[in-house]
Amino acid sequence: MLMAILLTPMYTHSTYWHWAAGFYLLAKVEEAVDKPIYSWTHHIISGHSLKHLCAAMVPVFLTLMLAERTVQTERISLYKTWKISWTRNRSQGSEEEMFEYSYSNVAVEETR
Repeated sequence: MLMAILLTPMYTHSTYWHWAAGFYLLAKVEEAVDKPIYSWTHHIISGHSLKHLCAAMVPVFLTLMLAERTVQTERISLYKTWKISWTRNRSQGSEEEMFEYSYSNVAVEETR
């Protein structure tokens, strides 16, 4: 997870890694607190069942990432994007500023 934040991504839609890791972590937590979740929900659903639902979301997000990604020409790490956003928001006070990054496809030559 730390590498996904600090290193510059080669492809677009790399934030899906974060979603997949988050759902995996949530599944592990739900597995660890299986019985308390079962009692909190008044014996309707257990943590084990919720674990399977969250774990099923991991390949969904990874498939979406692979289906939608393209080569990213302007490579900037998520950490640098956050740092720029934090710096600008801090200097402007409560004003919000939108950031848009546009990506263009890189021509690829096919060799046989």
